[in-house]
Amino acid sequence: MVFFVCGSCGDSFKKKQADQHTYHCRNWSFSCLDCNNDFPGQSYQAHRQCISESEKYFGSHHVAKTGKDKNEIWMQKVRKHLASVPIKPYHARLVDRMLKYPNIPRKEAKFQNFLKTSMNITHNQTMNELWKLVAGANEVPDASDKENNTANSDSNTDSNDKQTNGTTPHGIELENSTAVTTEKKKKKKSKKSSENVEAEQNEDESVSHKKSKKRKVSDDEEQNNLEEQEEEEEEEEEEEE
Repeated sequence: MVFFVCGSCGDSFKKKQADQHTYHCRNWSFSCLDCNNDFPGQSYQAHRQCISESEKYFGSHHVAKTGKDKNEIWMQKVRKHLASVPIKPYHARLVDRMLKYPNIPRKEAKFQNFLKTSMNITHNQTMNELWKLVAGANEVPDASDKENNTANSDSNTDSNDKQTNGTTPHGIELENSTAVTTEKKKKKKSKKSSENVEAEQNEDESVSHKKSKKRKVSDDEEQNNLEEQEEEEEEEEEEEE
C-alpha cells in the first residue's frame, strides 16, 4: 500500500486519495511516506507499489512473501476484460482514470464508494454502467488455473497414449502382465490338481489297508475254527476208544 505526504499542508493519505487531495490543496507536492522519494507534478500516478514496512525497518532481514498478490491478479483480470469489451467514449475516459489506481474494489457497494470518494463520480447511472464493466472481470479465468488445466490435460493425454501403446503409466507392458497372471493361474491349478491326486492316493491306500486287515482277521478266525474242530474230533475219538 502506497502512502503519500503533501509537502504543502503536511497531510498523509493513501494513493487512491491523492487525486482528491489535489482539488482542495492549492500548492500540493507529493512524496512517498515509505521510500521518501519526491514526485513532481503528475508523476505520483505511476508510483503504484513501494517497499513494505518490513523492508523499510528490517532491511536485509526482511523475508519476502512467496504467494501471489491477489490484488495484482484481480487488476490483471480487470485490464484484460476491459480491453476485450466495447466501451463508450465517455466511459473510456473514466476507465482510463480508474485503471491508474492500484486497486479497484470487487464488490458493488465498495466500488460505488470508490467512485464517489476517489473519482468524484456521483451519477447513479454512470456508476452502474461502470460497475457492469468491472464486474465482468470475475468471469475471466486466472493464468494459474489455465496452467494447471493444461498440465493436467497433458498428463492425461500422456497416460492415454501409454495405455493405447500397450504400456501402463508405470512403464510395464500389459501383455507381460497378462502373461504373468495366466502363468500364476496355471501354477495354482496344477498345484491344486497334484494335491487332489495325492489325497485320492492316500484314500485308496487307507481303504486297501483296511481291507487287507479285515482279510487277515477273517483268515485267523477260520484257522482258529479249524483247530477247534480238530481238537473236538480227537476228543471224540479218544472217548470212543
